[in-house]
Amino acid sequence: MLGLSSPVRAALDLAIGGAFSAAAQGPVRSAVRAAWADRADAARFVEPVPPYRPTVLAQETVSLLTSAADWGLRAENYGMPGLAAALHAHRDEAGAAAFEVALALGFGRFLADIGFGRIDPVSLGYDLPQQRRRAVLSEVLRAALANSTAAAAVAAVEPRLALHRSLLAVLADRRRLAGLPAPPGLPALGSRPGKVIPGDPWPGVDALAERLLREGDLAPDAVRPATGRYEGALVEAVKAFQSRHGLDADGAIGAQTRAALDVPAARRVRQVEVSLERLRWIGDTPVPPFVAVNIPEFRLWAVRGDGAAPLSMGVVVGRAITGTPVFVDAIEAIELNPYWNVPPSIASGELYPKLARDPGYLAAQQMELLGGAGLSGEPLRRALAVGSARIRQRPGALNALGKVKFVMPNAHNVYLHDTPARALFDRSRRDFSHGCVRLENPFALAAFALADGLGWSAEQAAEATALGERRVLRLRAPIPVLLMYSTVNVTAQGRVRFLPDIYRLDERLEAALASR
Repeated sequence: MLGLSSPVRAALDLAIGGAFSAAAQGPVRSAVRAAWADRADAARFVEPVPPYRPTVLAQETVSLLTSAADWGLRAENYGMPGLAAALHAHRDEAGAAAFEVALALGFGRFLADIGFGRIDPVSLGYDLPQQRRRAVLSEVLRAALANSTAAAAVAAVEPRLALHRSLLAVLADRRRLAGLPAPPGLPALGSRPGKVIPGDPWPGVDALAERLLREGDLAPDAVRPATGRYEGALVEAVKAFQSRHGLDADGAIGAQTRAALDVPAARRVRQVEVSLERLRWIGDTPVPPFVAVNIPEFRLWAVRGDGAAPLSMGVVVGRAITGTPVFVDAIEAIELNPYWNVPPSIASGELYPKLARDPGYLAAQQMELLGGAGLSGEPLRRALAVGSARIRQRPGALNALGKVKFVMPNAHNVYLHDTPARALFDRSRRDFSHGCVRLENPFALAAFALADGLGWSAEQAAEATALGERRVLRLRAPIPVLLMYSTVNVTAQGRVRFLPDIYRLDERLEAALASR
């Protein structure tokens, strides 16, 4: 006996008609409708006969939605605390059907938010449409109804990247810190203009030690300075703190280090929540081997087939005005001794003025003009801007791509490559490119990419490049590349890193979430 099927069906039809439109957006509404229709609209959250008690599944689901903050979400978006209050309330048939549908819609939206994010990344200009997996929502809901378990449904949709679970642990820890009394304030920085360096006397050493102890950079049993000077274990703890926050780990406490120390735990909670949202956009983790780049961390990892990450290196990414985009692509080939085909925007906006001032500029830079014979002045600039004339740089010591280019065709004209500007890798902040990703150790990445084909080592790749000839090596299978943006990361040792929001994308996403 289906009992409540007709009232549930009527309540679902009402929801589709818009009564629950604020709580059930299109994909969620249709997924819920399909999942319940698959079971003839039989009630799953309440028993089908009076007094319409809540089922075990309903109790588990309400408990899950109540704990939405643990996932970086807001319980009120899923009908809490109203649904929790109504869980054991007395209800008639109509009330039972309304509770069934309201909980179904809240649960559906919760699953969608965990699995796919609250904001469509395309609306913010991210090239991630292929990662939207909302089509699986009905399937996940069907499985939850059949197996009477809400936890399994969450596990089926949550992001697969290991960082997701790590960030959930960081979120819990930062919430714990946010609940503690505020740490003692730090006094003004030293006698020098705005800086305290190792060995300086400073009245803030005790307050600093308290903050570093909370952060985990200072061990509880560390010997603290008894002299009132900034020295010893405290300096080493500051260096660790600086390294975790993307700062120069020199031990000197300047304006940037002071600002990072002053960020309240509640603000870090929000930073973790925003980073979790971005992970939800990615969808399924690429099958190893794959390459991942975290833009604000200025770092690349190459993950091989067994899931290990044998390769990690620093990278240089785009400046804020020409930022490296967030997208997913794949390396298809490796080009040794590549030409640099200068993008039209750079050719017309940056190189043309230099050429106009110095006709010998291109030759001095080992560059050549293609397709612009007979043009000069404004006609040449316009031709460069539209691509009817172009500039390319020949392979050699001056080539902006260095000796290796990783070919990954995409609409952004962004790829990974070597660089002759090696000194940039000595800096803690490395946003200097036009958008492409420059590699600290390109030959090691070439060996990683070629291991399944030619089986080359980094040394063999370097030797082949030293011959000076342009050569294109096609990979046997494309290697996925994930260009991501997360201002929070967790090291292999379990230490959390809070990184500068170099493109101010956290601010933009926070505003979008607040307006939702």
